Amino acid sequence: MRMLHLLPIAQPEDIASFALYLACDEASKVTGGIFPVDSGYTAFKANVNLAGLLGS
Repeated sequence: MRMLHLLPIAQPEDIASFALYLACDEASKVTGGIFPVDSGYTAFKANVNLAGLLGS
């Protein structure tokens, strides 16, 4: 079985940390982005077929 995540699956506290970053002054220039906090799943899901194997 191949891993579909680059890193361990994000925990609620990981997502909360990112939300806090977006709420802070350092993120004041961040606008209209999509930021998947999913350990790389989004980057690879297009290559997964219904059987769960990596497609060609």
